[in-house]
Amino acid sequence: MLRSALTYSIAYSSEAEPDAWPGFHSGCLGAGSLTRCYSYWMIQWSLPDARKFDTLFQAAFSAPLIQDVREYETSTEVRGAPALVAYNPAALSAAFRRLYVKPTDSLCDEQAQAVYDRVFRGWIRSSARILQQLTDKENGRWLPRVAAAYEQAALTNPAFDGTQTTGKLANEAGIDSYQDERLVGLIVRRQIDGTLPTIREILAAVLKDYDPTFSAKPTTASAAKKSEAQ
Repeated sequence: MLRSALTYSIAYSSEAEPDAWPGFHSGCLGAGSLTRCYSYWMIQWSLPDARKFDTLFQAAFSAPLIQDVREYETSTEVRGAPALVAYNPAALSAAFRRLYVKPTDSLCDEQAQAVYDRVFRGWIRSSARILQQLTDKENGRWLPRVAAAYEQAALTNPAFDGTQTTGKLANEAGIDSYQDERLVGLIVRRQIDGTLPTIREILAAVLKDYDPTFSAKPTTASAAKKSEAQ
């Protein structure tokens, strides 16, 4: 949803033709609820969406977002040609530097720290813990291993199902919520394209400024509960 909101804020133009808007599937255009349909289809955008957004991203941040696209054949994809998309870590850093809001700055007519505490803290802490959990699993060997297997299967197995594979990996890692399964998939794909170190750096910068007492390292249940209450 955050990616959807960013895309909409960058790409929306009241003068644009509907079929030029990133994120809109042709079946949504007559649905009568473009906003809801937009956010649904943005969960998994198509390659035309990605290319349109890359053009807009380059205009906004002077760097290409997409480094490489490897399309593959599968019978499980419902949105056209599936692909492994490799993003540009330098572009992610450039966008972060441009958009980042410090805790003492104003955000939506409120101090950004207060917005973080009320809206984002729980989600960011949970995401950071899952990232740490996957990174630490099997002494750091699990994530590179499953990412390589995911990549190989996507590119060679005609029956490859990314959603099903992600669910299995999440279950293997002890993660059972659907929302967190999707995060596992994101982490695995960012391991594949090499942007995960950049994402970890960005997350560390946010936590250092907004949540300096928080640690994503495993802790006792009582200490974790106390941390969430703070």
